[in-house]
Amino acid sequence: AQRAHLFGCLVVGAMAGSIAALAGASTTAGGWAQSTASSKATILATSARVVAPVACPAFGGHAGAPSFESVDCPPLAPASAAAASLTLALVGRKAATWWLRRRRRRPKARAVPCRAAAVEAPAPDLDLEPAALARVAPPMAPYSLQEPERTKASHVIQHRLTAERQYQAVLSLVENYLHKFDIVNMSCAMHMCAVTARDQQLLTRQIQSDVNFMNLFHTTKETVMKDVSALSARSASNILWSCARLNVFDSELFSAVTQDATTRMETYPAQGIGMLVFALGLVEQRPRASFMQALLRELRARIATEFDVHTLSVIVYGLMKLGVKDDRLMKLITSHLLNVGLAGASDETVACLAYAFMKLEYWDEQIFELFGESCLEGIVDMDEHVVNMICLAFAESSEKVPEADAVMQRLSKVLQGSLDKFSARGLATISYAMGKHKKLVEEPLEAKRPKPPRVNLNPDPFAQELVEQVTKKRSIDSFTMAELNLINYALMRLEYRDDDFLRKVAEQFVNFAPELSTIEVCNVLYAFARQDFLHVGLVQAMTDEIKRRKMISGAGSDDGCSTEGLACMAYSLGQLRVKDDELLDEIAKYLCGNVRDMEPQQTAMVLWSMTTLNAREVAEPVFSAVLEDVATRLDEWGHVSLSIAMWGSATLVGHSSYLWFFESLFQKGFWAKGFSMQGYAMIHHAFATLRAEAGLKVDELRGGILCRRVYEEMSITSSIQNQRLADRLRMQGIPHAANSFPPVLEGFDEVGLRVDIAIEALKLVIEVEGPHRMTIPLNDLWQKVVDEELSVPLKDLHGRPDEVLAQAREDVECGLTGPAAFKRRLLRKCGWRVVTVSFDENEEYIADALEKMVAKQRGDAAVEEEEPDREAESGDPVAVETSEVDSAESSEITGASLADELAMGGTVSFAEGVEEEEVLELTEFEESLRERHKEAMQELKRRIMQERGDAAASAKYSDHTSYRRFQAGLEREVFREMLLGDA
Repeated sequence: AQRAHLFGCLVVGAMAGSIAALAGASTTAGGWAQSTASSKATILATSARVVAPVACPAFGGHAGAPSFESVDCPPLAPASAAAASLTLALVGRKAATWWLRRRRRRPKARAVPCRAAAVEAPAPDLDLEPAALARVAPPMAPYSLQEPERTKASHVIQHRLTAERQYQAVLSLVENYLHKFDIVNMSCAMHMCAVTARDQQLLTRQIQSDVNFMNLFHTTKETVMKDVSALSARSASNILWSCARLNVFDSELFSAVTQDATTRMETYPAQGIGMLVFALGLVEQRPRASFMQALLRELRARIATEFDVHTLSVIVYGLMKLGVKDDRLMKLITSHLLNVGLAGASDETVACLAYAFMKLEYWDEQIFELFGESCLEGIVDMDEHVVNMICLAFAESSEKVPEADAVMQRLSKVLQGSLDKFSARGLATISYAMGKHKKLVEEPLEAKRPKPPRVNLNPDPFAQELVEQVTKKRSIDSFTMAELNLINYALMRLEYRDDDFLRKVAEQFVNFAPELSTIEVCNVLYAFARQDFLHVGLVQAMTDEIKRRKMISGAGSDDGCSTEGLACMAYSLGQLRVKDDELLDEIAKYLCGNVRDMEPQQTAMVLWSMTTLNAREVAEPVFSAVLEDVATRLDEWGHVSLSIAMWGSATLVGHSSYLWFFESLFQKGFWAKGFSMQGYAMIHHAFATLRAEAGLKVDELRGGILCRRVYEEMSITSSIQNQRLADRLRMQGIPHAANSFPPVLEGFDEVGLRVDIAIEALKLVIEVEGPHRMTIPLNDLWQKVVDEELSVPLKDLHGRPDEVLAQAREDVECGLTGPAAFKRRLLRKCGWRVVTVSFDENEEYIADALEKMVAKQRGDAAVEEEEPDREAESGDPVAVETSEVDSAESSEITGASLADELAMGGTVSFAEGVEEEEVLELTEFEESLRERHKEAMQELKRRIMQERGDAAASAKYSDHTSYRRFQAGLEREVFREMLLGDA
């Protein structure tokens, strides 16, 4: 104050001297008395205005100082007045110049008043990208009465901190002056570093590892922990937000601040509460129930007056990150938003709210309608990350909220013409959202097996524009592998198939396979399988990556794929009908040792793939482990998964799995699972196996007759080629039965399965096999590629699996699928000989050969018991003449539709489900079988415990698979003893 008074006096003196000089120059030689009245008035008024502040007590003056009006100034000669005025002016100018120079040399903070504060920075925008949402930074609000008395050094440091825009400069200040920092300076410094980490995520690790930042954090923590109650609300929320943004989590610091905030949350401003919840959400530290109660109390008390839409969005997003869905909080916030509306809220805020509500699964039609109305206004002009978030939010909500479905349909039409403005990443995200919407709304779980048509009869306009963007308007090389994966996945969901697009994308995945993440490898296989597009080079590249990274042996851990990824991987190979023995062996090893770690749905997908690919070499230990798991936790197995497990065990291993099959079948509630039509038909395969291989009276078992009746109804249709062959045989007068159950031969049991052509006179069954009943041996085919012995170039070996298989049969021997091989096994067991007619054989040649055989049978009673061509029996063609490829499938029960239901996440029954049988009394045969089975299970457990107790024997098993082979052998042995005991 004294310096300011001195400076003011000097300035006033200089100005007074100037005025006096003006007065002297303006007066005549007659002096003051001779001046005109107007001149005197002007001079006196000007002097009064300049000198008056000197008399003000606030500047050190006194109220009694005489005014100019009361002073009778003596007349001065012009020369004297001019000299005096000039002297005063020069002295005042020198003093003022000296003072200003001295002030420039001093730190700028000296000019800041004692109550000066940090410059208030505006809150940044929300970053609504899927990987990093809601980039909210608390503004640097003024620190005034809430903070304790601060030193001049802290004010200077605060001013310099807020003036810096680079984190390096901030940490440089920390290095030099940390010992002079108070808690406000520490909070501000951490805030500046956190803002940098938020805007440039790649610098986060660099900031974390900086020694100066480490010192800053530890000093801040020590200061806070000394007395957390002395910390202001603003500083507390700012420190936690900064730590969360920098990925620095200290449980002791967070717990202390959170507990303190719980006791005095009423002192926190609305924005401070929002930042506190947001910070807890980022580090995923769930607060105690008392904190949630305090939060609810403050919202109830102040939501109408202090909490704006932006702050509420930050709170809801934090709760979403925490995974905390408090219906009281959500209802309160929803009611408030519906009352006040979203007027004035930014696009980012609305998008963040919609996404958080979706993630928390709070389905309120009115609030989503409000979000939709706000989002659709000017969607084309919104930032890309906002559009991405809106699409994701409403796509995930469309299954539960009708309004979300309507919004997505409008978004699809609006965005279709503006895809040019989006980056590759944005385009991929939007396409993924559209595909997700299609899956949830337009693809019912009970639908039949989805097969993309050869021509897109009703192409999706959005999908067409998306393919146009990738293949023509942009270069496919401009997309990363992750972006191409999302786009391809979206087209699969949109049921849009473009062979040229799939070929180009497959080539990209082949060239850059090492860049794909683990989950992306699984998704690539899954998307191509669901689009029914087989690219041999792509499958080979993906399987090579799976083996190189050891994704299967490390499944369920950080080193391998997830159990869901393992299931999708196996399902994809089965759908494409590509058999890789090494990969199936790895899957079998994992399943034997970790069957309890997998969900029943995932296990069933693996079993369906192994059954389809006819993996009998590894099936016995796998089904031993799986069926034991089924019997142990039958309540957890859904009807779809259970029917696939029963069907697969009968198809691949037969009697090796009967003990555990009966253990589940005889449990209470087995038939109350609500099996679908196809589920009953698949269980019939197990009953047919019991009849043919074990000779059991399955018709006297509960459910046996029902399953057979359903199977007869579902297998009544046949393939086109089968019909052509039947017509040819009828024209040539050869007695036969087409698409029927073969008669029971003398001395054998009934087959119980429908066959294509049965000629009883020859004890011959003809099975017409299309490409859908064959598999491609990948290893053998790829060896031909390596040896350059393929009949077609590898780049042309792509298309639908049937087409690729027809081409591959020219180079390698293709095996039969599991169901096809299973039918032949049962037919031979029941006394029938089997001949396979491939899809590329001529029916006339087969009919002529059969006519000769029948004629010989009629003419010679002693027909030689010579079997048909062994090559035909093994699945090879009897003739090489080609005809049109017939892709029509017969009615063979393959479980494909149930496997598709599992792959799509389905768990409900088909609408055409068969009602459960009435509870009847058990037959005498079933009661006897249950008693003998109970004794057999006790014997099996005794032998297993005996083997486990033998230390020398336990060393024989190197892994779970080898032990399971031993146990499967025990199960087979005990089951035979059970049957012999009955005999």
